[in-house]
Amino acid sequence: MENNDKPMFKLKNIDKVNLNKNSTTSNTLANAENIKEFTAKNNQAGSNRNEDKNKDISKTRKIYNFILKNSWTICIAVISAIIVAIIKTKLNIP
Repeated sequence: MENNDKPMFKLKNIDKVNLNKNSTTSNTLANAENIKEFTAKNNQAGSNRNEDKNKDISKTRKIYNFILKNSWTICIAVISAIIVAIIKTKLNIP
């Protein structure tokens, strides 16, 4: 995703603002006017969201993601296996 010129937040006439752990591909995190108290910690402007996708994830999370993405295929396979087992028992096929 490319950087853009629009800020993530447009703030005007606010008493208190607290921005923590925000990231945006924009070069500007916030466009603020007439703010009495403004606090921003651990924010990142111009970040690349693809970097987050490259982080290592646990095996359990990989399995969970696989099941979510392939749930229909898994359901069809299980139902097919059950149907085959029922047909085999009805026809007395070992």
